[in-house]
Amino acid sequence: MVQQAWKNRYNIFVVGGDNGYANWIPGEIVRNLEDADVVLFTGGEDVTPSFYGKLTNPKTGNNIGRDIREKEIFDRAQELGKHCLGICRGSQYLCCMSGGNLVQHQENPLCIHNMMTYDDTTIQVTSTHHQAQHPWNLPANEFKVLGWTTGISPIHEGESAADELRMPNGKECEIVFYRKTKSLGIQCHPEMMLGKEALKPSLDYIKNMFIKFMNNVYDDTRIPARINNFNNVL
Repeated sequence: MVQQAWKNRYNIFVVGGDNGYANWIPGEIVRNLEDADVVLFTGGEDVTPSFYGKLTNPKTGNNIGRDIREKEIFDRAQELGKHCLGICRGSQYLCCMSGGNLVQHQENPLCIHNMMTYDDTTIQVTSTHHQAQHPWNLPANEFKVLGWTTGISPIHEGESAADELRMPNGKECEIVFYRKTKSLGIQCHPEMMLGKEALKPSLDYIKNMFIKFMNNVYDDTRIPARINNFNNVL
């Protein structure tokens, strides 16, 4: 249940893709960044590995022009203290801008699959990605993994097929909160879940998670860790 004192409608500034990425968010699209409550980074090409200090995996297909343009917007959003939200590629971009790393290639055979969450809930989500957030190089107090899968992909390549990235506790990140940049990276596609009755409970859960993010719930360091092996997982 969303507390009535919380703001629950938002001005959304969309970056990179079409406004359909925001169709599940309560509020309206704005044309000026300054008017936005949240800046939404959308899907598309892979992020240029040099943006996070890595060499390019042969399977990576990036667009450095887009990355440069979006960094200007991201930097301005940070100056203004805006919340940033990323969907699919956007989640990966925000991971990089927050200092994290990426899985440059993994397999994703299941379009709809289960995702586990920090509060012991399991929901079904829609994901269509071959890259993923890999924030494990960050200090533990700078991020929180809110949703994850396990065992979806047998491989998690970094700079090459020989560079297999470590997945702590087998967790493949789906939803991550980045404290320093006020960013939420959602790998799955809430906009693809809209109107699908079987996925309505999942979409309602993600929408409520977003509203909590916008009301700074996940920035509260008093929230205890539920999984003791890694204190950056709620």
